[in-house]
Amino acid sequence: MAKVAVFQHHPLCSRQCAMAAASVLALDHDVSLIGLSDITPAGLEAFDLLVMPGGEGDAQRFHSLFALRRDFISSFVQQGGAYLGICMGAYWGGRNYFGLLPHTECVQYITRPRAEIRRSFKTTLRIEWEGASDSMFFYDGCTFLTDIDSFDVIARYSNGDPMAIISNRVGLVGCHPESTEDWYDTPSLIPQWHQGRHHDLLREFVARILGSKNEVKISLINRLDESSAPQMPLLHEAVDEIRVLRSALEAIRTATDPFAHGTLRHVNHLAREGLNGHFNSKAKNNRDDEGSDKSQAPGALESPQQGK
Repeated sequence: MAKVAVFQHHPLCSRQCAMAAASVLALDHDVSLIGLSDITPAGLEAFDLLVMPGGEGDAQRFHSLFALRRDFISSFVQQGGAYLGICMGAYWGGRNYFGLLPHTECVQYITRPRAEIRRSFKTTLRIEWEGASDSMFFYDGCTFLTDIDSFDVIARYSNGDPMAIISNRVGLVGCHPESTEDWYDTPSLIPQWHQGRHHDLLREFVARILGSKNEVKISLINRLDESSAPQMPLLHEAVDEIRVLRSALEAIRTATDPFAHGTLRHVNHLAREGLNGHFNSKAKNNRDDEGSDKSQAPGALESPQQGK
């Protein structure tokens, strides 16, 4: 049983999509719903799989939401965590967003040659999932284009484009296998309800993601704690100091999160860099030098960020 985090930030990752995914995966795993404030190294460390479900959004809204958190997701996967993206979350796995598949472009299926649908509305599309034909809930999902990245194609759209793929511990799905019966609420959709069959496909898909281990996810602190080397007293002392420093950085980050401009936003950025292991003192000094000759207008120091 894996520990699974399902991200919810309505409407980008909608309540409906998040709850549907969570209810399916809870049949096999320990599932928690998380929010934006949990997208930190410390917040993700306890989980084996991060699920980004479907919702509403565009590139601008993505970048405004994850400008300071994008690297936390990629680091989570690089350190052995798994990622499942469904519909909107699948778009986010591509090179223009989280970059989990750095050479894969996630594009609207409705724009592709020979696509049987050309506009965005909820419907079902014919797919082929590991050789078996089916119809699956679709609402402006993506397909995956690359000449470099290597991935296994689990399902395809009717035009042959990939619909569900797995690359190491990253799984992306353009349609909605988590869809529940209440989504099929029009005369044309009601007969298409899958009777839970697609939930089983999703559960098997997740099992394959979690089984594709490229490295064991274990933190440096845990590796030191499990060591029996003679230098353990000094290492434990260093670990204690690291824990204190991380706690201090996390407190600074939390306190400065609401500020969008000025010195406190810079402090927030430095705290996040430190938590993510990317702190660069030389770059910090350069920024300080660049700003030393600039006077700041009264009242421009802090501006609480809107919409948090």
